[in-house]
Amino acid sequence: NNQNIIQEIKKIKILDPACGSGAFPMGTLQKIVNLIQKCDEKVYSQKDLYELKLELIEKCLYGIDIQPIAVQICKLRFFISLICEQNKTDKLEDNYGFNPLPNLETKFVAANSLIGLKEKNKDLAGELFRNPDIDITKNDLQILRHNHFNASTAVEKALCRKEDAKLRKKLIELLKSDNMYDNEEAKQLSEWNPYDQNAVSSFFDSDWMFNIKDGFDIVIGNPPYIQLQKDGGKLANLYENHNFKTFSKMGDIYCLFYEKGFDLLKSNGHLCFITSNKWMRAGYGEKLRDFLASNTNPKLLIDFAGVKVFESATVDTNILLFSNSKNEQKT
Repeated sequence: NNQNIIQEIKKIKILDPACGSGAFPMGTLQKIVNLIQKCDEKVYSQKDLYELKLELIEKCLYGIDIQPIAVQICKLRFFISLICEQNKTDKLEDNYGFNPLPNLETKFVAANSLIGLKEKNKDLAGELFRNPDIDITKNDLQILRHNHFNASTAVEKALCRKEDAKLRKKLIELLKSDNMYDNEEAKQLSEWNPYDQNAVSSFFDSDWMFNIKDGFDIVIGNPPYIQLQKDGGKLANLYENHNFKTFSKMGDIYCLFYEKGFDLLKSNGHLCFITSNKWMRAGYGEKLRDFLASNTNPKLLIDFAGVKVFESATVDTNILLFSNSKNEQKT
């Protein structure tokens, strides 16, 4: 029935790995809200919409960007969306009718999406025999972050962040004692602080940052278009040794985002990107073409093929939707 559909919708995990100012996650939020409204005609009051949006933001939507200011603007978009579902009153003691805004530091993070951490112990035996305190501590951390998401006072937030730091430190020690990471990776994990709004993580790890181990149902976005040889090959040097099958020194960074997005999908998950269409014909796109042909299940490709939008401007972009339907690709 419709209520079962709504509950399944609320389980969806959606990531934008280059979220910028949050246009795609915000558009996704609105689409999900509209879909739920079609399933339940009663979800129309401001109170219902506020609570629904708050739940979807916490449980379903995630974003990453390498620019801290972009992440801040992204969070601002969501704050405004929630404020729009509330009515101003004249009661000071009731904060003029506005609920305290959620804390989104562990929902939208500043990090390099394309660089992950290498686990030393990924085999089945490692999963079976690892210290059970690791999962207990991770669960405690997620409960704490749920409390922080809803914390409404500076004192509450400060207490949550202090306890968060303790749990992160404990978890690092447990991971190190289980020999799951090299010292360098463990050091990177320990230095990541989600509440430092001016810092950028040099890595992204969905398990560590979002408590999502098995991948996302949907990966969306409009990743940046930057030639890897720009600035003397600075980006090419950064990503060359990270085992990207789509890497080409003369290529563009959005090609790497396709591969990374695929890797972040669950089995049968879907990726939809808007990107430049040059990968379809340029020499540097050969590796990406091979990757898409051999690893993904293309569903839809819309090529704008230089459509003239304005008198002096054309659109050299396409929209590509594909799914990860090969179960053997994900473990």
